[in-house]
Formats: sequence, structure tokens, C-alpha cells
Amino acid sequence: MTIVSWVFFLGPALALILILLHASLHKFRNSSDFQSALRGYDLFPERALMYWWVVPLVELASALEILVSVGDSRVLALLILGLYSALIFYNLIIGRADLDCGCGGVGTKLSWWMFGRNVALLLACIPTSVAGVELVGNQLLLCTLCVFTFGILLFVFYLFFNQVLSNAQVLNGD
Repeated sequence: MTIVSWVFFLGPALALILILLHASLHKFRNSSDFQSALRGYDLFPERALMYWWVVPLVELASALEILVSVGDSRVLALLILGLYSALIFYNLIIGRADLDCGCGGVGTKLSWWMFGRNVALLLACIPTSVAGVELVGNQLLLCTLCVFTFGILLFVFYLFFNQVLSNAQVLNGD
């Protein structure tokens, strides 16, 4: 049972690292698209948008926090994903679903599916621990392979889910 504990603890941590790095790099590469998405939320004064780079920097710091703490600390990821979820929820409640989420990839509009995806990511941020569980001998190699496999599969599922959301909106004419 110890390998399973490590895989289900560190696999989501690896997926969160990859998701946060992907989102951060996308925002830095496509800064004008991201700034446009921020304008669309209509929650920030125009002067504040010159600090757009803080968001991808926090995402990068979140990924590094998880990496350096070996998954034990996910506070920054919890905060940034919580903020995203709150913004999505607020805009959906007031009927503003036609906004680009600004989360990366093809311009995907807000939806309850996206909110659900973010809630699932928030659940992956819940601090858990495998303290006191020791891996010995060949268990470490097996555990490492399983963690990388599970983490990468979760990341690929995240990318797949985002593409399905985007394609559904295109097909529906949204």
C-alpha cells in the first residue's frame, strides 16, 4: 500500500506542476491575449493591467513551491486556482459566460464545465501527506516510474479536457 500512497500523493503534484508551468508559459508567450482576457473580466482598472505578468509569475512560483517541497506544500497553487475558480463562478452567476478564460490555449469561454475542472484541480491541492512512509530498495524505482506515469497521464487528461471544451464551443457556435 505504500507505493499506492506515494503515487496518489506525488502524481497529482507532478500534474499540478505541469499544468501551472504550461499556463505560465502560455501567458508569457501570448501576453496580449492574456491582457485582453483580463480586460474582458472588467474587474481591474486599466492601470492595473500593466502588472499582468504577476499572474504567470505566481503560477511559476506555485509550480516551484510544489517541486521544491516535493509536493508537501501546495498553498500558492491553492490560492491561484481558488482565485481563478472564484472569478469563473462570479462571472457565470451574473451571466457573463462569453468571456475568454485566459487560462491558455485556444480562446475558451467560461462554462460550468470549466468551473468543475478548476474545482477538481483545487481538490488536487488539498494538503495530504505520506510522512512516515518509507520506500526501500527497488520500491523507489517502481514508485518513481508510477508517479511519473500517473502525473503525466493526469496532465494529458487535463489538456484533452481543455481541447474538448474548446471544440464543443466551436461546434455549438459559441
